[in-house]
Formats: sequence, structure tokens, C-alpha cells
Amino acid sequence: MTPETNPETGIASLKEELNRLIAPFKEEGRKAAASLREKIRPSLLLLSNKTELAGNGGHSFFGSGAVAQANADFRVPVDREGKPMRFLAQLDLQALTNCGKEHGLSIDWLPEQGLLMFFVGQNRCRDTEGPTLKDRQSFNISLSLRQPEERKPGGSEPALTPIRFAFCQLLPQSPQPQDLPDQMAEPLSQALAAFAAKFNQYTIDSLAGEDLFLGAWQAEYLTASQDLKIMASFCASGIGFNHKRKNDWHYQHLVQEAPNYATAFYFKMPQMPETVVLIKPEDSRAKAFEKAWLFHI
Repeated sequence: MTPETNPETGIASLKEELNRLIAPFKEEGRKAAASLREKIRPSLLLLSNKTELAGNGGHSFFGSGAVAQANADFRVPVDREGKPMRFLAQLDLQALTNCGKEHGLSIDWLPEQGLLMFFVGQNRCRDTEGPTLKDRQSFNISLSLRQPEERKPGGSEPALTPIRFAFCQLLPQSPQPQDLPDQMAEPLSQALAAFAAKFNQYTIDSLAGEDLFLGAWQAEYLTASQDLKIMASFCASGIGFNHKRKNDWHYQHLVQEAPNYATAFYFKMPQMPETVVLIKPEDSRAKAFEKAWLFHI
């Protein structure tokens, strides 16, 4: 959706769209629409910082090839075949938590400082049942508590684009109406999901402006996260995931463990598949990012 130049016009258009979608469901539709306000949750968008002279991202970057953390003892991680992994992004956690605090958003399960770096191997699969799904050597997520060294301009390293953070509120991807017969619940849920997608896209476009939308922190509502959480639970146990096993009672303990994962980061970088990072909040608090899981979707 192209953002409206006048925010009031854009919001009015969204209200009209919601009324149109719920009209066939009459009173039940109006009740479900009213409950959407309770489902809105805060998030922080990751945006390319091309238009602001002074961004709020600190040492946050995305790019390809090199990394912004240029300390002499840092080594780019390699995959199982010994090939260097591709740099995805680096996030300055102090800048991210500061942005959250400015808007009253508590990010208590992330460390308040450090550089969180994301790398992906060339062989990391996109297939949800692929051979590298549970291979921890096909991606790398690491936290550095060292201060980054300043990068000297004019070097031969690939250019890195600064990231800025923007506070927003998003709707769940699939809001579920409660206590309705199946013949009404499913089509109403589809109508609400269509509205949620437009609402979120309008919110993102309005905040991004001419910058690129690169992803989000606390991205539960931008992805179909439940299956991804189940995949993370399987992979952490060393068991290959497939949809047949998800419904097999032998593996129900892994399905029950899935809600303990949080959809921490969602990336939508140029020339990269959409990527989701999941971790248990207690592992994040303990700075144990080696227990996180990264999936291409």
C-alpha cells in the first residue's frame, strides 16, 4: 500500500476498509473489530537510514561482505565447508533499548548493550524440511560486548548502510475472533487478517518514508510464527522437523515447548530471503545467543 500524503486521509481510508470487510458479519463483525484495539502490540522497525542526518541506530548496519565490528581479533564465522558466511546485519542493542525506553517500551529480555551480529551460510536452506534446517553451522548469531573501532573512510570494504529504529504498533497477522461457530469464525478471521495486513503495511510505509523497511524487533505479528516456533523446538532437540511429525503424539512434548520461543527479529533485506530469528527470552537474558535459531521463510 502506498502511504497517503495526509495521515488523516490514510487513517480514514483504513476505517472505511475495515467497515467494508466486517459488514457481512453484522454485530459479530463489529464486536470483532472493536476487540482489535486490544490486540495491537508495540514493536520497533528496522529502517535504512538514508534520509535522516543523525539516526538513532548507533552502530547498527546492514550490508554484504564485511562487518562493521572491525576489531583486530574478530573473525567472520565459516560454515561446515569452511566458507565465510554472508553478513546479514549488526544491531547496536544499546541504541535499540534506548529507542524503546523513549516510547515506554520495555525490552527487558534483551541485553541493554552490545553488538548483535547475524551471519548466514550460503547453504542455509529455505525449505522447512530441508537438510540444513537443524544445522547450527549454517548460520551464526553472536553478541560482542567490545566497543567497535571506527571505520576509516575510503577503504576497499563493501559499503554498509546504517539502520535506524522507529517505534510503531502492529496488529496480529491472523487475529482470531472468539466464541463463534466455525462457519462464521473462518471467513471473519480471513477478513480481519486482510485488514491487519493493510494496517501494518500502512504503518510501516508511513514511518519508513523513502527509507527501506529492513525488518523489526518483536516481530510476532509480521510472520506466521507458530510453525516457526515448533521448528525451533524440534531443531533444538536435534530432531528433523516435518509437518507429519508435528501431529505425531511421539513429538507433542516438542510442540508444547514451542510457545517458550519468542520471534525476536524479522529481516527483509535486499537480495536476501525473508529471515526470522527465534530465541527463548531466558536464553536472551543470559546472552546465550548461540541457542537462537534462524530460518529463511
